[in-house]
Amino acid sequence: MPAPGPAAAPRAAVVRRAVAATRAAGWPFGARFFPLAAGCVAASVWLGTRAQLEWQALDWTYTSAEFTAQLRFPAIVAAGAAAHVAARLTHRTRIFAQPWSVRVGHPLLRRHLGQLLGWFLPAYLLGMAPLVWATARHASYGHPHALVVVGALTGLAALVALGYLTGALVQNVLAVPLTVALVFLLLGLPNLHDGWNAVVPTLSALPTLGREQSLDLGLYRLLAFTVFGALFWSLAARLLTRRPPAAAHAPLLLVPVVLVALPLLRTPALFTYAGDGREVCDTRGTVTYCVHEGHRAELAELRDLAAPVIAAYGPDRAPLRQVRDDALAGAGTGAHRPDTLWVPITPGWRPAEEVPPLVASTLLPGRAACVSPTGSIAAGAATDERRTHLLQDLALWLQSRAFPGGGTDAGLFSGVAPERVRQWLARDRHAVETCTADPEDLPWR
Repeated sequence: MPAPGPAAAPRAAVVRRAVAATRAAGWPFGARFFPLAAGCVAASVWLGTRAQLEWQALDWTYTSAEFTAQLRFPAIVAAGAAAHVAARLTHRTRIFAQPWSVRVGHPLLRRHLGQLLGWFLPAYLLGMAPLVWATARHASYGHPHALVVVGALTGLAALVALGYLTGALVQNVLAVPLTVALVFLLLGLPNLHDGWNAVVPTLSALPTLGREQSLDLGLYRLLAFTVFGALFWSLAARLLTRRPPAAAHAPLLLVPVVLVALPLLRTPALFTYAGDGREVCDTRGTVTYCVHEGHRAELAELRDLAAPVIAAYGPDRAPLRQVRDDALAGAGTGAHRPDTLWVPITPGWRPAEEVPPLVASTLLPGRAACVSPTGSIAAGAATDERRTHLLQDLALWLQSRAFPGGGTDAGLFSGVAPERVRQWLARDRHAVETCTADPEDLPWR
């Protein structure tokens, strides 16, 4: 085997220095524990957001909120790792964890929590980086919401401190599963009551363009997580020094209790209308299409998918005069007008699959009047089933108008010229709207 070349020596030296630096950063756990735990945090966030990187209509409001949505598994890993560190390194048999040690208490906590947060917070940001980059490439409006992002990171830090406190209290291997179960239950509380959104890092719902987390809620969350983190830190320090809390500090324990109780008694608004975006509009025939300026790139596709469906129904008879982006709904323009269709344009929407059915169902309100929930024109089918089947086929035929060459196999309307369908709709509109039109009454059958 040939001897390594002269270029291999510098490379080997670099590798040795990197391994030594990793060991130093992970001491006393060696070179594997912290990198593996941080790698799990980053990988879980990346896996959770990977499918979103190619989504349509990404916006900064949604991406900022994803910093809270992706916390669940990383927070469990980080808090569990903190519990393991505390259980291993704060045991009464450790020389540096003795009550008389000069390092016990806050100096020891600064070392351990600095290590934990120094690995896990950058790992979390690294996992979110691809989604942030994808949003920066596609979003032409807005900016990251710093208060939402900082609140999520502060919440993660507080959960790490909670895990460390649990490990320092239990001081054996049971600290890890106990912490995992505790954090898992805590992060699910917002699904039980909206008030928990103010004191738990995760949220029960995510805002999108046109709505944003309310300023009061964002500030309250940041305050709550800071207080909880400081409380967990202080209790862990007292626990390590074997000193009970001073009686003078007892009233301070009421602060976190009040912070939890207030939003449960008076639930704060989760989202507010963000009124800083203008509308961008276009007109096709008798219908005006408007989107939020952050959805400017979606306007042409929305118009091109909705307009053929309305034209097939008959633009003069169609009840629609406006098709508007739901992100504009907070402005109140056309909010209660019966001739306005609101279209939810959210990150990951599939306009080709969502817009034609939505428009067709709006144009055919008579489907709600059908007696039979299912349709059929098989031999022996009841009259109500046959009428339901007619409206179902009509809805499919209208949806197919949005695509070139569509509608060739649309059942009762197969091969029928659009003009003949419009003439029939003009003549039997009342029957269609009341679900009393029979398949036998179609002029081409």
